[in-house]
Amino acid sequence: WDQHSNLKTAHSRLAMQVDRPVAGLIRDLKQRGLFDETLVVFATEFGRTPGSQNGDGRDHHPYGFSVWMA
Repeated sequence: WDQHSNLKTAHSRLAMQVDRPVAGLIRDLKQRGLFDETLVVFATEFGRTPGSQNGDGRDHHPYGFSVWMA
């Protein structure tokens, strides 16, 4: 996810690689009756600039962290 250029294409490709495994995890948690008791979190160790920069990418930013929770 460290994209300093070609942001839209690269992130779309990476998102597709993550989508099915995450869906499988959520489906498995539901089947086992654990979904309502589980918090799934994806977080980054550093942030990104709020918008794309030269080369259609984003650089490191000390205050722009990304977190996904389900």
